[in-house]
Amino acid sequence: MVVYLDSNSRPLSSTDLSSPKSALSTVLSCPALAQSALRLVSTPPIQAGPAGLLYLHQRECAFVRRTDPAVQLLASDDATTCHLVAVRNPATGDTLLCHFDGAGASSLVFIVDERFCGSGSSGSVELDLHLVGGFPDSRGESASLTQELLQAFRRSRLRFRLRTACLAPSNGARRGADNLVYPVITGLVMSVADGSLTPAKVPLPVRGPWQALRGLRFLSREEVVFEVYDPDSHCLVLRPFDYSGSQIFDAYADAPDSALAKLSTSPRQEPPHFVANLRQALRFGRANKRPARQVFHLGDIVERPLPGGLWQHGAGAAESDLKTA
Repeated sequence: MVVYLDSNSRPLSSTDLSSPKSALSTVLSCPALAQSALRLVSTPPIQAGPAGLLYLHQRECAFVRRTDPAVQLLASDDATTCHLVAVRNPATGDTLLCHFDGAGASSLVFIVDERFCGSGSSGSVELDLHLVGGFPDSRGESASLTQELLQAFRRSRLRFRLRTACLAPSNGARRGADNLVYPVITGLVMSVADGSLTPAKVPLPVRGPWQALRGLRFLSREEVVFEVYDPDSHCLVLRPFDYSGSQIFDAYADAPDSALAKLSTSPRQEPPHFVANLRQALRFGRANKRPARQVFHLGDIVERPLPGGLWQHGAGAAESDLKTA
């Protein structure tokens, strides 16, 4: 199908998306998108709380209906070169959020097609598309992700109107003594009720269960986006996966902080907790090198939401029963 620029009836063409530079230039030349990006980067980030919130880690996505009794907010954080991708049907309120790291753009669009077609959307319905994240990094990682995403959405069965494009360079700003460029927005909260986007900081305790396991998605053997929420049972569902290799755990789990920082595509822009979180995840991986057997030996892991943002174990292995180091 097609992707339209906001307030512009001209669809994005393959020529527009022929290179990362061309993709960014085309999108950022739209006045309405430039204005919406400016409004977003000018909005102070909120401190997200746990009530009604579903947090998405890197390479995760979730689809939620407007009437969902458990989830009212979708959120993600720590996106430096990564992009936060939101899709919404303005007629029904059905909403999807993804933390995209460059792996599995086509798998993300497949999930979007399946979920929104299944919820009553069709090729005649225009869905709102929002892209937020990245900054003018020296290697051009952010711009490449923008290009990959827009190319993938052009191949969708559905129609999209790009409503937000807060991307490099709109999302970049210099700060600090070294005058280094940082992303302005690294986290978002999206309201399922009205589709509003708000810059946010999401504290670690709010990020839900199984943080170490979910933090290792980037090492998955399959380069795909993982859907982690069942909109029918209203549960967090983690399905089996294996790592592409286990050597990284022995090599880096106890390595110096400086070595772990270099595993990022943008080490100098990562938040203060990046290295500690990564080390915790790597130590979990070292203790559970074959997650399909060691972690998912009882099948899918199911966690049920409780009032106040807590989670209750429902099925599969229990987090407290596994080795973590």
